[in-house]
Amino acid sequence: MNIQLEINGEPYTGSAFKTNDGILIHLPGVQAVSAAPFETLFQGLPENKLNGGFLEVGKWNGKEFSFETQVTFGVGPDGKVWAQVCNTPGELPDAAACDTALAFKILDEAEEAFNAKSMADERAANGDWPKPATVSDYLFWLEDEATIQEDALNRNPKATKMDEAYSCALRGVADELRELGFTPSPEPWLDTAVSSSAR
Repeated sequence: MNIQLEINGEPYTGSAFKTNDGILIHLPGVQAVSAAPFETLFQGLPENKLNGGFLEVGKWNGKEFSFETQVTFGVGPDGKVWAQVCNTPGELPDAAACDTALAFKILDEAEEAFNAKSMADERAANGDWPKPATVSDYLFWLEDEATIQEDALNRNPKATKMDEAYSCALRGVADELRELGFTPSPEPWLDTAVSSSAR
């Protein structure tokens, strides 16, 4: 954050940086002549260590994520590894958008692996219910199908390893989405019942 201090009656503008041990303040033009500029307080990592990477955050639009940048790592004055991502917090995407993007990435991977999204779409279509659109919609169908498959496994002693693997995969993806903070949408047939009784 930007700050302004008064030193010997003179105002000085600078920046304050929060660290684990307190606050680091940089006032351009105020440091002693022998002191290094703020940027040089960060040193490069040893040659055998990863010194940077490419950061992808936010929603995938088919070509790129909503926020992408190359970052370089440096050892800060507190001895920890830092990476400048952007100049101001306002340039970062919202956390909720990041969680949603990650959730849809998990769903897309599950679709490639065992047609998880297609299963949800087909089940909704077969019941003439709305097509799943949100993460919560897909989470409902994943958990519903996982419960059906688990019940079938418990009733069928001759179930195959493939049946068991499918059931575990459904439940595993659902658990991942719940860990991100998502909850399933209400049963679509309850919405239908409410709509019918209101007529």
